Amino acid sequence: MLFAAGLLLTAIVLLTAFKRRVLPTVVLAVVLVYLMTFLRDFVRTGYLAPVFSPDQLKVVPQYGPMDLFAVTLVAGVSVLAWMVLKAKEAVSGSPGG
Repeated sequence: MLFAAGLLLTAIVLLTAFKRRVLPTVVLAVVLVYLMTFLRDFVRTGYLAPVFSPDQLKVVPQYGPMDLFAVTLVAGVSVLAWMVLKAKEAVSGSPGG
């Protein structure tokens, strides 16, 4: 049923796209992606059910990637703030500014 709804919605999205109706196409495409995400999850779960279940996985926290992300975020925001300050100085020091 979910697959049929996806096919029907795909046809509708294509029809609205060929008619150059942008807003309905975008809205329906977002709904279609959402629907196809659920369809993919159902198919994957059903296909892997005999050999795999997410309950079998052990949860092991890994803080290294989060630490690296935080350091990179702080560095990026700092460089961005520095660039904005330099740009303001350049504009205020120019003859036309």
